[in-house]
Amino acid sequence: MTWAETKLADHCDTITKGTTPTSLGFEFSDRGIPFVRVQNLSNGSVVFQNDDLFIDTTTHEALRRSKIYSGDVLLSIAGTIGRCAIVPEGTGELNCNQAVAIIRPKPTIDRRFLMHWISSRAAIDQITQSKVTATISNLSLGQIGQLTIPLPSLDEQKRIAAILDQADDLRRKRKQALDHLNQLGQAIFHEMFGDPLGTPHDTVKWTIENLEKNVDFMDYRGKTPLKSETGIRLITARNVKMGFINLEPQEFVEEDSYDSWMTRGFPKIGDVLFTTEAPLGHVAQLDTEEKVVIGQRLITMKPNRSLIRPIYLEFFLRTPSFRSAMFENSTGSTVVGIKSKLLKKISIAYPAIEEQEKFELAIQQIRSIKPNFEKALERSNNIFYSIQHRGFRGEL
Repeated sequence: MTWAETKLADHCDTITKGTTPTSLGFEFSDRGIPFVRVQNLSNGSVVFQNDDLFIDTTTHEALRRSKIYSGDVLLSIAGTIGRCAIVPEGTGELNCNQAVAIIRPKPTIDRRFLMHWISSRAAIDQITQSKVTATISNLSLGQIGQLTIPLPSLDEQKRIAAILDQADDLRRKRKQALDHLNQLGQAIFHEMFGDPLGTPHDTVKWTIENLEKNVDFMDYRGKTPLKSETGIRLITARNVKMGFINLEPQEFVEEDSYDSWMTRGFPKIGDVLFTTEAPLGHVAQLDTEEKVVIGQRLITMKPNRSLIRPIYLEFFLRTPSFRSAMFENSTGSTVVGIKSKLLKKISIAYPAIEEQEKFELAIQQIRSIKPNFEKALERSNNIFYSIQHRGFRGEL
């Protein structure tokens, strides 16, 4: 079935965006009207966390162009392009900054149909081709209005949106299950040990000393490597996430682009990688036997395994008290980082090796089932994208 395509602006009462209050001489408030930013757009809805911003009613009236109401469709148009959410019914008035566009469709468009369409490959392709600049992602209001949307009857829109809602709900549940699994390790750590530098379990016998005492540190000190399409895989700070290493984007360096001393710095499977800047404090174990080399802003930590197990070290570096000490020793206002000489002086508290090995076994069991959760999520994502693609081609 082929549907006529129409400009989005022809079926919207309003397409506008917000403003940063301080640019007009206003200030944020401790309470009042919630102020929406891109990070508040999550999983198709507007979500507020602990870093909420507010404006008072005077500022809200001054920014009346960007008042947000229940049922409005919000789209991120700067920085992160394409996040989309619907303001839930019953939500009080909101406002937003210039990175968020407000789309108020006419009754000819079902809001959930519109949200799913904006998230589709066809819409994203139009959006990415309409960026104002190549260096800073930015989508203008005029370009949003010029997006062409296939528009069946309203009943058909609602039918397709309902199917996509069900498929989307399935993949979100898979994602939530994986998130819970990823959080389980830290919960087990806390159950067994507490917060070793803060509120440790008093039933555990602790050894406390500087990290450098029984952990070797290796950081990158060579010249900027010559990147190539093949060679040694380069692991950068971008690859290290909290608890895992994402090998995308893939980068390689030429075999001979390092001084000979760097051969001692190649991390080995099981070593702990720690980001010292942008972002600070991401930590994960290397889980591949492939020969890799670290880039700048990364440190390889090699613990004395007869005293400190790598898995224990990884999870210790994620505890609240260690991270508090890390930030206390960090420098920089715009880009926050920590120097290795200061990191080495932070204390580590560790129990007997037998207790660490019990924890290690529990984490290994969790990680052994994680691929099954990841495959289930991948399958549900593929199902959703297939239904989405067919839905907007009139094939459902």
